[in-house]
Amino acid sequence: MTWHVVTTIADQAPAFPPSTNAQTIDVRIDTPERWDFRAPVVYQDLLHYQPEFSPLLFDLMHAAMAAYTADVRVPRNRAYDQWTRDIHLHLSVSDVGPWEAAGKTLTRLLSFLTGDHWTITPYALAGAYEPAFKPVKEPKDSRPGSVALFSGGLDSFIGALDLLASEPDAVLCGHYARGGGTSAAQHDAINALNAHAGRTVPYIRYSVAPKGGGNRASEITTRGRSIIFLATGASTALALGATRLVVPENGFISINVPLTPARLGSFSTKTTHPHLIGLFQQLLNDLGLTLDISVPYRAKTKGEIIRECVDQAGVVTALTHTMSCAHPGASRYVTKEAVLHCGYCFPCLIRRAAVPVGDPTRYWVNRTAEMTEKKGADLKAVEAMIARHHKKPVDKYDILKPGPVPSHQVAPLVDMYGRGLQELQALLALLR
Repeated sequence: MTWHVVTTIADQAPAFPPSTNAQTIDVRIDTPERWDFRAPVVYQDLLHYQPEFSPLLFDLMHAAMAAYTADVRVPRNRAYDQWTRDIHLHLSVSDVGPWEAAGKTLTRLLSFLTGDHWTITPYALAGAYEPAFKPVKEPKDSRPGSVALFSGGLDSFIGALDLLASEPDAVLCGHYARGGGTSAAQHDAINALNAHAGRTVPYIRYSVAPKGGGNRASEITTRGRSIIFLATGASTALALGATRLVVPENGFISINVPLTPARLGSFSTKTTHPHLIGLFQQLLNDLGLTLDISVPYRAKTKGEIIRECVDQAGVVTALTHTMSCAHPGASRYVTKEAVLHCGYCFPCLIRRAAVPVGDPTRYWVNRTAEMTEKKGADLKAVEAMIARHHKKPVDKYDILKPGPVPSHQVAPLVDMYGRGLQELQALLALLR
């Protein structure tokens, strides 16, 4: 079964004529009625910085919104194998020409990201798309050289510290689906960064979340949200005239070698994998959007980026005001805290391994003896991975399991991954 995901922009006709026989999901952007996304809401933070939009920038964002909507609204349990979906994106764009090449690149990107079968067909808008933005009362002037993604996690906080030390005019960019733990963690992190810096660091957030309710299925795997992270960051940079988008993520998580064979493919996240970053860079190039994507910590472990940060006082702040946990609400009924590091998920284990001694981060579960049943799943997988590599050292085939990597990056990534395993092994000895 093929699901057709159709964009409708403003008052123009849909990109795909509706068919009674097709499984169709509509993505309405600035439509007069029943809209899914509204430009004044999506870009409300960015509008304060006097952005300069272009038709192709809007095309990029609309494509990302449509792909993200498809990922969370097309149920995997209705696929032929209960996982791999067939999705056809029908995109309304300002100019079909650039999308002939860009559509092919985006197809490869989304297929790699979600593990599904994607088809993309661009349709030319009948007229120009001009969102109705209201004038901003107190516009801010910012023309940075770089924009950095800021998730509220430890890596992004350290990335901000390093970047702001060399580029004080840099702008940060974040995304959250709706309110809740993620939004609260981001607020805590940016407020702590501002207090540490002694000024308000420009921070532009986007809330891009497909509407729920009714008969709209919700798919919990949400691998496609990575396209929103990158698209909002790129759009911010392009609209403000920046030439670089910085994606701060440690290499161990970025390459994300599966802990077990069961976590291979779309079961494993690929947000900053080198192949995905390369495809997104190619997508920008295909669209004629000039922007360089930088992943400065690709060959470093989490422990290394912490130790090598230029602002060690800021690192202490980062450790007490950032969230790395995959299950930050897991303890809420026990501890009565809405957001707290669980201590046992893989991201928590990586964070703990990076700061094995003197870590001020508060964890719900601290000792391996407490990591039983489901809580111990990631710990057991880490132990098995370490045992496996005792017998067989990390090599290029491990690094290439999650996806292709440029040949010149393979050797540094092999070395980095070995060092990351050593950090984890040292942590396990302390936790017992």
